[in-house]
Order: sequence, then C-alpha cells, then structure tokens
Amino acid sequence: MFEAKDEEIHPAGDGEFWQESWYFNWADPGSRTLGLSRIGLRFRQKQIDGLVLTLRDGKPEFIYPAVNLRFDDRTLSQRAAGGIRAAGLTYRMIEPFRLWKLELGGRDPMDLSWEAFTPAFDYHADGADLPPNVAGHHFEQAGRVTGWTRFKGREREIRGRGERDKSWGVRDWSKVEGWNWISAQFGDDLTFNVWEGFYEKRPYANGFVFRDGANSGVVKLQIDWIWGVRKHIPKETRLTFETRDGSRYVAVAKTLARFPLVKNGLWLEEIHAAFTLSRNGGPERMGIGIIEHAWHAGTLTSLRHSGELVKAAVQTIFP
Repeated sequence: MFEAKDEEIHPAGDGEFWQESWYFNWADPGSRTLGLSRIGLRFRQKQIDGLVLTLRDGKPEFIYPAVNLRFDDRTLSQRAAGGIRAAGLTYRMIEPFRLWKLELGGRDPMDLSWEAFTPAFDYHADGADLPPNVAGHHFEQAGRVTGWTRFKGREREIRGRGERDKSWGVRDWSKVEGWNWISAQFGDDLTFNVWEGFYEKRPYANGFVFRDGANSGVVKLQIDWIWGVRKHIPKETRLTFETRDGSRYVAVAKTLARFPLVKNGLWLEEIHAAFTLSRNGGPERMGIGIIEHAWHAGTLTSLRHSGELVKAAVQTIFP
C-alpha cells in the first residue's frame, strides 16, 4: 500500500541510474487538446528535467523543455505541498492521491488542477512485476483536469480528463528496450491504463481498468499496430486485454496527432488518440487518451529521422 509520504521525494537507493518522476496528462475534447507534463530527478547525475507538451487540432502546439538542469541538495529538500520545481514548472500537492496544482510561469503560463477520481493503482499489485530497469516503484490513477493555458498569447480553458503516475527506482534510459504505455478515459466511471515493456526479450504486461468504482489489474495484453507513414508511427492501434475480474476488453485507437521525443537514443512517440472500448463483446464507449510508444532507434536511424524532431519543434514555435 502506498502512503502519503510516497508522493514526496524518496531517499536515493543504490544504482547509478536511480531516478524519481512525477507525470500528469490531460485530454480535452472541447479544446481538441492533449497535454502532458513531467518532472524527473536523476540523483547520481544531479540533474532535473521538466517538460510541458501540448498537441491541438492534429499538430504540436507548445513545448517547454527544461532538461538536464543542475540541482543541489536544496532541490532534494523540496516538499510536495510547497511545490516540486523544475525551472518555471511547479507541481504543488494539495491533498495526497487526490489533488495537485500544475503551474508554469513566464511568458507562456499555465494553471491547471488535477483531481483524481480513481484510487491509485500499484503496478506491483497481486504480484505483478516490472522490468528491473524502468523504476521499481510505480502507481497510476486517472482524474479530472481543469484550468487554463496561455501559450503563444492565446488563452484556452481546459476541461478534460487524464492520467498521472509516480515512479521511483532505477531507470537507465539507454538500456530500456522499449515500452507501450496507453491510457484513455471514457467518463468518471470508466478508464483504463495498460503498459507493455520488454527486458532481455521478455515481455511484461501491467495496468488496470477502473469500472464500477474499483480498479482491476490487467493480467493479459495484446497490442496490434497499423503503421502510418513509417514503422513506429501508428495510424491505428488495437488492444485486447483481460483483467483480474474476468473481463475481456477490446479497444481501438485512431491517431489524431503525434510528437516525437528522444532520450539517450530512446524515441518516444507521444500520440493523441480517439478510442472506442467494449467489454465482453458489449456496446462500445467513446473516449480520448494517449499512446506513448517507446523504441530504440540506434544512431543511424535517429539521424535519418532527425528531421521529424526539427519539424515538430518548429510547429511549437510558430502559431
């Protein structure tokens, strides 16, 4: 069971790549926007990363890339209630496992409230496991997101839903073989999160479905891709998964927009998608959410696709 102290910065454990990370996303059908934000601490390197990324109307809208910033011991003394900070980005905990404020200062400000409507789900629940190189402690939950952004001088109201996670442990970005992290919300009564990872060619599956007021862990997962302009850029994604309560789900996601990120040779396709979801062959529900498809490209492939990074970055600069 997680406790309120697990929302805080933990003491660093063993290993060169010990890290801690807070992550939030939001999808708002009304403003046709997907947003995500992360703060990550890398203890041994004494570096902190902050990120805000939004996609709107099928293309990148805004990015705030505060990466590889140096920190000192004062950073490690931060408390969640006072604010976890990476340059101009601040996460402020109002109530553990329920309410956070996400704030960005400067000329492109943001002020969002992220309020959970599901219990936190432990990725180690019921004996489930994670690869040893992607942070051993991990929980997820879904919530409502409200507030505003003022990017490029234009203010937009945000009223949507999203996912958050908190993780801490060893994460060696250069050794991660890849993962698929997918979440979608269909209302306050129904949401899912699935994760597929690989270590030494062994697949791992994890995640949960929130339905009828409770979480049920994913025990089986299959993901099938229909690639778009090239491999690793999905046009459509089909998921089949089963949960511990005996339910079988089929989800189909159609890509609305994408943005590529790169970390130590690991490419992360951040994808805004429209979802349908059915349970045990029943009627479909419509929802919105995110796909994060992570894969190692290698040096030559990264160089070949580097133009995609430039194009995406340019789109976030010009209206």
